[in-house]
Amino acid sequence: MNSYILLIALANVATLISGGALAVLANRAFRRTRADALRATAIGFGCLVVGAGGAGVLYLLGNPLMQGMLFQSVCTATGMSVLVYSLYRT
Repeated sequence: MNSYILLIALANVATLISGGALAVLANRAFRRTRADALRATAIGFGCLVVGAGGAGVLYLLGNPLMQGMLFQSVCTATGMSVLVYSLYRT
């Protein structure tokens, strides 16, 4: 295994853990307050987590690393856009 692939995998695991925790906390806060901004925050962090996990799964299934990186980049851009929206949501 290439050392870069190992570092990418470790970074994705860190993203899965921290992003997953943030998504769960935002979802709990949404359930308690019913604030639309918190629902959008949970969805945004969920997109980031799906991107990190999906990229790893794609690589493990034998797809090229670049395909996984593309998937992760699209999910990251989507998640960040939803997070920006959540900041403007009242």
